[in-house]
Amino acid sequence: SPRPLDEYWTEALSHRSKSILISFGSVVKSVDLREDIKQSILTTIGSFPDITFIWKYEEPKDEFGKAASSALPNLVLTSWMPQNDLLNDDRIAPFITHGGMGSTLEAAMRGKPGIFIPIF
Repeated sequence: SPRPLDEYWTEALSHRSKSILISFGSVVKSVDLREDIKQSILTTIGSFPDITFIWKYEEPKDEFGKAASSALPNLVLTSWMPQNDLLNDDRIAPFITHGGMGSTLEAAMRGKPGIFIPIF
């Protein structure tokens, strides 16, 4: 059952009217994605400055994470997020995921559209 968002996440969602979650679950690590895939994600994020993107990226303080965060004001990198709680918020839609059972079920239960990237 989703819980109310804490101050950090409430603040993260307050900057723009819409936000998108990006998470590839617990098996696929964003940090391990090929560089061209990570760059494509950043290019897409940069194309939508009026949307906040919250990306579960396991090493937000690594070289890629620091560069991405400083280049894109609409990007929130986080090593962990309360995914189910965030999906319950009306400002979140859609959810970009690898399409695993847990993420798909959570999105469906919250009525969120999904964009599935099958990374296996």
